[in-house]
Amino acid sequence: MTSPIAITGFACLFPDGDSLESFANFLNEERPSWRTATDEDFSLPTQQFFSSTRGTPHRLYCRQGGYIDERKVVKPADWTEEDWRNLDPSY
Repeated sequence: MTSPIAITGFACLFPDGDSLESFANFLNEERPSWRTATDEDFSLPTQQFFSSTRGTPHRLYCRQGGYIDERKVVKPADWTEEDWRNLDPSY
């Protein structure tokens, strides 16, 4: 890294980081987290969204990105009543 950074909080999902410690290690190692999108990432064939011509309306011109593994996503239906009570009201 060329400049120091300060991480002040975590409230998101990150590619290649399934815990705060693994994400911090990932940043310290300066590893890239992008990959080519799969059909599973879009739940449809990626070709349906892709055009190699930049500026094509309603199309992606690059399939590279930092995608989150669907199995790591916490769904509201999985939350307990206690989880909902403890939710920060500012959200």
